[in-house]
Amino acid sequence: MTAEARFEARFEARFEARFEAMGSWGHVVVVGVSDACTAAIARIDDLERRWSRFLPDSEISRLNADGGAVVSAETAGLVQRAQAAHRATGGRFDARVLAAVVAAGYDRALGVVVHAPCAGIDPGGIGKGYAADLVVEELVAGGATGACVNLGGDLRVEGSPPGGSPWVVDVEDPFGGPPLARLGLKRGAVATSNRLRRSWTVDGEHRHHLIDPATGHSAVTDAVAAVVVAGEAWWAEALSTAAMVAGVTAGLELITAKGAAGLIVDEAGRRHDTPGLRLYLDGR
Repeated sequence: MTAEARFEARFEARFEARFEAMGSWGHVVVVGVSDACTAAIARIDDLERRWSRFLPDSEISRLNADGGAVVSAETAGLVQRAQAAHRATGGRFDARVLAAVVAAGYDRALGVVVHAPCAGIDPGGIGKGYAADLVVEELVAGGATGACVNLGGDLRVEGSPPGGSPWVVDVEDPFGGPPLARLGLKRGAVATSNRLRRSWTVDGEHRHHLIDPATGHSAVTDAVAAVVVAGEAWWAEALSTAAMVAGVTAGLELITAKGAAGLIVDEAGRRHDTPGLRLYLDGR
């Protein structure tokens, strides 16, 4: 595994599946409905085909191309949440950084530099978070007594896990050490942003995929990874990204001010917690 802060629900699952999705990995756990994992994977694939910037016929690609494409309710919901996150974070989260992401050299497979002009929305992490939200809610509506969807570290849980205890989430050290923390959730979401995994060097300059909207370049702060606990995964993801752009001190203040909890890891590997994180520590 790479050194990304990765979340794993540690329990014996009733029905469980692991798979590749949205340029990353996926993990679905369902309690009470035997065939729901297959349906959940199909739904995630459907959302990826709607939202991927790497598919020229996706709804996001069509929207980026002409700005007026007719899109599904799911895509409209994603765009609305991205706009809300932009306003709520004072512009530190901005999904409209596709041109900057491409200019920085981020290609999903190879990390090659692309010089062609490009503009528009890059759903990125908020798309994974919103997909986790949608699928968990649909699983519960379909009869699951508990559900967990984890897409590349953006995780949403609802209902009861096997055994009835809280869902337990281990936060991986971005530098490869032992888990930084163990979190316990009865419901809600955990998301991470990390600048170590998707990083590369161009002409001797270190770059990564987390863009500072104020500069249009890879964010330069003392934060290496940010973890946020919130009610929904799209919001946790947006806050974790904004915290990375803000840096350790301002990032912790932002997370707390928005009623969430979390931690930030600095360049020396030190962990800094918001006051509210203690409510979730040690799997309680």
